[in-house]
Amino acid sequence: MRGTALGAYSAFFDLSLGIAGPIAGLITGWYNYQSVYLFGGISCMLAVLVLLFLRKSYRNT
Repeated sequence: MRGTALGAYSAFFDLSLGIAGPIAGLITGWYNYQSVYLFGGISCMLAVLVLLFLRKSYRNT
């Protein structure tokens, strides 16, 4: 199971890097460089909210 977990982590890490670069380029093209950091911060906050929501739903089951 460790090999499967490491493979899944590696695959999703590569996928996130492949998606984040072009999206950051689009945001920079539409706005400016500072907006990329704002978008990253907002994305992190949304991820934390999703994790907190899922944590509560797992505790209730």
